[in-house]
Amino acid sequence: ISSLVVRSVEPATESTTGHSHFATPQSLLTLSRELYNSCPHKTFLIGIPAFSLDFSDTMTAQTSQWVEVAVEEVRRILQNEFQ
Repeated sequence: ISSLVVRSVEPATESTTGHSHFATPQSLLTLSRELYNSCPHKTFLIGIPAFSLDFSDTMTAQTSQWVEVAVEEVRRILQNEFQ
């Protein structure tokens, strides 16, 4: 990823029962629907670039900047949903 990525996510078309060690966002929505007979009306996956994959208790400056961009995008999405 070289920039902010936002995409809509829909539940998977097939059941997720039996898949315990790997889950996609789509399969998690399907599992929610199977377990609770409900899943979010709209779901978005937001990705930002990775700058360091080292273990740390802090983010890089670049990652922090992209988190701010992602938060603003979430605010924009929520504002559009509730107008």
